[in-house]
Amino acid sequence: MSDMIGHEEIVRRLMMLEKRISDLEVSLKLGADTFSGSPTTGAPDYRFDDLPTSLARTLRAMHALGEGDATAISKKTERSRSVEAIYLNQLVRLGALTRARTGKKVLFMIARFC
Repeated sequence: MSDMIGHEEIVRRLMMLEKRISDLEVSLKLGADTFSGSPTTGAPDYRFDDLPTSLARTLRAMHALGEGDATAISKKTERSRSVEAIYLNQLVRLGALTRARTGKKVLFMIARFC
């Protein structure tokens, strides 16, 4: 009897799975075409709500700071530097950020489009 999971726990786990599947769907959609850029401005067509919460949190921190390295962003998001480096590089691949090396540091910036 102690190994049985209660109804509330089952519902909680199903909701977690649904969220994870939704995040994966958004990630796949973003990789396919969402960040391809609008035909008129070339700017990526993204909204924070379209991003998985982890990437949206990083992008919001970037908007607040303007530019920074993974350490600066990790202080803003209160996550580890290595986790932020992964998210920052994902956002670069999606076209939302750019990066530039200055000495040993890699600075990330919001992508600017003409």
